Parts: sequence; structure tokens; C-alpha cells
Amino acid sequence: MIHKILKYKRMISDAIARSNKSHEFIQLLQSQTEIMRNEAAQSAVLNSELVQQLQIIQNETAQGVIKNNELIQLSQSQTEIMRNEAAQSAALNSELVQQLQVIQNETAQSIIKNNELIQQVLSQTEIMRNETAQSAALNSGLEQKLQIIQNETAQSVIKNNELIQQILNQKTPLDGGDIYFDKYYSRNNYSYPNVCTTQICNQTFFQLPLYQFWIKKIGHLPLLNRKHWEWVYICQTLYENGMLQEGKTGLCFGCGKEPLISLFASMGCKILATDLDLSNEKAKDWLNSNQHIQEKNDLYYSNICEEQIFLQNVNYKNVDMNEIPENLGEYDFLWSACSLEHLGGYDNGFQFIKNSLKHLKTGGIAVHTTEYNLSSNDKTSENIYSCIYREKDIEDLISQLELLGFYVFPFSKYRGREDADNFVDHPPYEYNPHLRLFLDGYVTTSCGIIIKKHNG
Repeated sequence: MIHKILKYKRMISDAIARSNKSHEFIQLLQSQTEIMRNEAAQSAVLNSELVQQLQIIQNETAQGVIKNNELIQLSQSQTEIMRNEAAQSAALNSELVQQLQVIQNETAQSIIKNNELIQQVLSQTEIMRNETAQSAALNSGLEQKLQIIQNETAQSVIKNNELIQQILNQKTPLDGGDIYFDKYYSRNNYSYPNVCTTQICNQTFFQLPLYQFWIKKIGHLPLLNRKHWEWVYICQTLYENGMLQEGKTGLCFGCGKEPLISLFASMGCKILATDLDLSNEKAKDWLNSNQHIQEKNDLYYSNICEEQIFLQNVNYKNVDMNEIPENLGEYDFLWSACSLEHLGGYDNGFQFIKNSLKHLKTGGIAVHTTEYNLSSNDKTSENIYSCIYREKDIEDLISQLELLGFYVFPFSKYRGREDADNFVDHPPYEYNPHLRLFLDGYVTTSCGIIIKKHNG
């Protein structure tokens, strides 16, 4: 019995022990349950966020699916287009292959022909080499002959220059004075020229005794120069038409520093010399070239005219040849030396001549010199600074003046055949003779025009 009671006690003790352990376990479970509840609460929060993120991903995925479907459709469309283009390209490629075959065939034929040509060229080259060798031998002989010709030409030039100097140095009976010259050349009182006419500068003129007479009057030594020709041509024209006499009146345009004003004044003529005003832009280039005057005294040459006679017979006025004033009056003669080609073109030069003739008395003489083109009657030079008149330009001017009722002395187109007529001076124009010069790409000389205003 006791034994059973002890057994029951042990059993109760064990039960109590187990109960205590169970209680501890229950507490542990409660603690774990609390932890799990907290974790579950946190997990619920996280799950809520994950659910929201998942919803966003689902929305984006849905949109991506839509775009992918669109891209798939576009890709299918492009694929179809590419299939069509590929089919077309295949057809083209077939044609290109055929064309390429044709080209290859033609190229093969061309290569064959080229080879044939190369063989021909090689053959011709060999022939040319042989001919060149023969030509070299001939050239050697020609060079020797050329050297002989050059030596003979040099000697001929020396002889020609000596002959020219002999001609220029020849004495003339006209050196005795004006009276003999006046008897030698009768005054031309008719409507046709005696010695001078509308003509071209040439060496023959310098061989006439009148050249040395007038050039001595002007105070220069004889020289085959076209400026000499212009001065002597103007002097002789006015002289043989009875203009260089006491009391005659003359008007000069673009006078520069030419010596004719002093010469004509010394012969008793009343002269009005004109030139551009220095304030005019156009006058600057002429001033820089020392060809423009600044005052009346610049026209005075003491070796030609006495000062008192010069001051008495010469007046000066600024005049633009493109704008001639109406109050200049009328004169027995007027002239210009190589000025009208500097007026801005052919038409301006022609208009100047027409306007200047308004100041010429009835029966009066006008004489002008200008640049003349010996190279061409077609092409020429014309710009705002200068121009070169052709033969057809002079003929056109003559026709215009004749229609206006003026008499133009006949146009002699003789150019001369002497040595100085065949020599062309080049810039900077330092040679003698200087009858021909190379100007703006053309061989040029001087030309003179004589105009008479009819009586009545």
C-alpha cells in the first residue's frame, strides 16, 4: 500500500514536473507565437507593398505585351516589304548578271584591241626614234644655218639704224627759214588736202623736209617717235590750210604741257588752251604723270616764244572734254593730241568731236589725233581709262560727221613699209623708233583726223 502511495507520489511528482515543463513549454510557445504574430504583422505590411508592386509590374507587363504585339505586326509588315524587294532585287540581279556578262565580253574584246594598239604604238615609236635620230642630225645643220642668219640679221639691223640716222641727219634747204618753206608748200585753199589728210602715222612722213622744219620750230631734236608725228601733223595741217597766221584764233583741248601753244602764239595766233580742273578726280592720274598743267605759265617755252608775246596771245581755262561749256566762243581752228581716247569710251570720244565743232567758225579746221589699232578691225581695247580706235570706228566717225554736213579729209589707210613701221616697242617704251607700240594686247600707233566746217 505504501508502496503504491510512494508510487503515486512519484507519479504525481513526475506529473508535476512534467506540468512544470509543460508550463515552460506553453510560455515558450506563447513567446514564439508573439514573435510570429509580430513577424506576421510585418509580413502583412510587406505583402501589401509587394502586392502593390506586383500590380504595377502587371500593368507594365500588359503595356509591354501591347507594344510587343505592335512591333510584331510592324516587323511582319517590314518582312513582307523586304520579301517583295528581295524578289525585285533578284530580278534586277539577274539582269545585272546578264549585263555584267556583256561587259565582260566587251572588256575582253577591248583588251584584245588595246593590245593590238600597243603593238602599233610600239612599232610607231620605233619608227619615230629612227626619224628623231635623223632629225637631230638635220637640226644640227639648221642650228648652224640659223646662227649665220642671226649674225646677218644683226648686221642688217646695224646698217638699217645707220641709214635711219643718215635720213634724220640730212640737211634740208628749209633750214633757211619760213619763207622758203612757204614757197615750197602752197597753201591749200580747197576742199581736199595738199600734204596732210586723215591718215595713219608712218615713217615716210619723217622723211619729208617738213618734219625737220617743224620739229626744229618746236625745239626738239629729230626722233622717230609718234608724239613727234602728232605735233608735226597738227602743225602742217593747220599751216597748209592757212590757219597759222597773225590774228587767227585757236582752241586746244586736253593741252597738257605740249609745246604747240607756245609755237602758235609765236606765229601771232590767239590761243585758248584748256584742260581738266585739278580738283577733278580724273585729273589726278595725269598730274601724277607730269602731263597736266596747274597754271598758264606751265605752257610757256622760252626757246619757242617770247614771254611778252606768249602772255599776250595765250589764255587758259579749265574744261572737261565730256562737258564743254557753251560760252567758249568760236575759233578759226581747234585741235587735240591723243586726248579723245581717254574720255571713257568710243562714244564719248565721238561725242566730244561733235560738241567741239560747235565752237568752230565757218571755213575753220579741226584736227585730232588718237590711238589706232593695227592688229585688228574686230577686237580691241575699251575701258573707262582709254580705248583704241579701229579702222571701222574711224570710218563710222567720218560717216557721222558727213551726215552732219562737215567735210572730213579722205582717210588714207597706208601704214608704211619702212623699218620703223615694222618695229613694235614694248613697255616701258624706252626704244627708238617708237612709231608702233604694244598696248593692252594690240599693236597700236597714232591716227590723225582732219575736219572742215563748210562755208555757208
